[in-house]
Amino acid sequence: MDDMTGRVVVGYDPSEHSRSAVRWAATEAVRRGTPLTVLHVVDDGGFAGRMPLGMADYWPAMILEQAGKRTTEAAELAARSAPGVAVDVKVLFGSVPRVLIEASGTAELLVLGTRGRREVVDFCLGSVAHTVTAHARCPVVIAAEQDAPTPSPDHPVVVGVDGSSSSDAALAFAARTAAATDAPLVVVSAWSTAGVDTWLVPYSDQGAPAPDEILDWASGPAREAADHAEQIRDRYPDLVVRPQVLRGPTVRVLAEAARGAALLVVGTRGRGSLSNLVLGSVSHGVIRAAHCPVAVVAHEHRTTAATVKAAASDAATSGATRN
Repeated sequence: MDDMTGRVVVGYDPSEHSRSAVRWAATEAVRRGTPLTVLHVVDDGGFAGRMPLGMADYWPAMILEQAGKRTTEAAELAARSAPGVAVDVKVLFGSVPRVLIEASGTAELLVLGTRGRREVVDFCLGSVAHTVTAHARCPVVIAAEQDAPTPSPDHPVVVGVDGSSSSDAALAFAARTAAATDAPLVVVSAWSTAGVDTWLVPYSDQGAPAPDEILDWASGPAREAADHAEQIRDRYPDLVVRPQVLRGPTVRVLAEAARGAALLVVGTRGRGSLSNLVLGSVSHGVIRAAHCPVAVVAHEHRTTAATVKAAASDAATSGATRN
């Protein structure tokens, strides 16, 4: 998919929330000064299962024609939403996660739509959302809200950090976005005492640390992560950075911190190994709980085309197995 090189690519289906993703992606493409591709994937497995008896000769052409019309309508929506956007359309047969992951191998940004915080649409259903975000080779934005604001002085960019290289990649993406839009950058580091009390029980009669000492010890890594993240000011001297070290479960902390924000950014290690901030149900929890678009940023964005195809193939197989 070399023709998607450097583009913002938005995965599209006929749902209203996918239309919201198209609008968001079009605005972002104009801001970046990059072309937009509206990509519709016809699931080859589902397509075969729906084929009426005796229509094998012209059923594929009919499906492509219908899909092409819908995708062209989405391109027109993009043009109305973001005047001046350079937009084209692409309709492909294939495994949905595999096609999306392969597109991410050359795209600058991949945007997916959802029906809301509790239900992820067709090509992002269940394991597919997990698969695409875990294996994508460019940042992926899950546009979960209709009419979401864009980053601005009144609508900050929020990023979750934990001091890892994965969160450093998320921080770089978030800072670059905030600086380009004059938006404040809110750096959130979450911590909790989950498991600490249990760990200390055997030592409670032998002079276990006082409560204040426990809290200081438990919050230490989060404070260090926030301090480390503030060094981003060296790269963007004019950027307004607001560090927050907050106690509580990661999903709840990030979702609450992102209320009123334009974008929430978290990181992954890629190749399916998710960081602390986006581990399994937590990643899905953040996507569903956040009241703004969520960007998932891989630590390593680019690999060879062969590696991307291999990851896409593995991901499609594992996704089909989990489904």
